[in-house]
Amino acid sequence: MLPPEVLEESEYGPIGHRLDIYHCGLLFLNLAHGHEIRFEPEEIKAGKPRELALQLPVPYSFALEKALRRHVPYRTQSAMELWRDLNSPAPENHAQVPETGLLNFEAPSDSAK
Repeated sequence: MLPPEVLEESEYGPIGHRLDIYHCGLLFLNLAHGHEIRFEPEEIKAGKPRELALQLPVPYSFALEKALRRHVPYRTQSAMELWRDLNSPAPENHAQVPETGLLNFEAPSDSAK
């Protein structure tokens, strides 16, 4: 399955290392559901993987919805950030965060623990 930026770069942003983050999000989404989930290109462009991730329990819903955002600039930036998101409590209102990332939640730093 191709990430949104490969399907329509002008709409979703440049192709780069966050393509791997998107694929990790898809892999974890499949593992969380216990079976293979396939999305058609139109479903990917419509944000179906992110919507499905939001139905998971916290912290998976928080971490995977960020990794599966269609617009590259608002997607999880690194594997370390994804790992921190998976291991941190999610903000209470994360489900209301628009995909465009108007609110930017960061994982707590090591010094905050």
